[in-house]
Amino acid sequence: PVITVLINGGMVAIDWLATHSDTLIEAYYPGFYGAKALTQLLFGEANRWGKLTTTIHGDRYTAEFDMLNFEMARAPGRTYRYYTGTPLFAFGTGLSYTTFALTLDTDVGVGHAEGAQPDRDPHGGAVGAGRGAGGVVRHISNDPAAPTATTFRVRVTNVGDMAGDEAV
Repeated sequence: PVITVLINGGMVAIDWLATHSDTLIEAYYPGFYGAKALTQLLFGEANRWGKLTTTIHGDRYTAEFDMLNFEMARAPGRTYRYYTGTPLFAFGTGLSYTTFALTLDTDVGVGHAEGAQPDRDPHGGAVGAGRGAGGVVRHISNDPAAPTATTFRVRVTNVGDMAGDEAV
């Protein structure tokens, strides 16, 4: 098996690596103890894997629109919230040596800030639907002054055989 560890400070084109590697690990700048931590993770001595905090786009992403135009919602969109294409790796993608069960805490439910209008989408569908770690990302508003807070609580249960963390 081919394991590729990326050590970088920003976005890089990794399409070829994604198709020619069995495993990709995005380490960014892992710091002084990075080599030791990566060794422990790769050999199953630790289970502190995380999830992507960014969307990794394919190498054609920069050809899809004017890179000097920073309108976030303008097609094809920018960031995980507005991008309507298929990313190489979606925001929130990540694996673990264990398994977690997430359930909505029905005692709390879901609430929206006063004035927020959830599920409104200027593009005709739920932006980001199906992206991320099993969740649906919904567009709330294009108005930066509009209250857009959505509150919910989930119960996270480790149902696997190894201790670990889950980012929600």
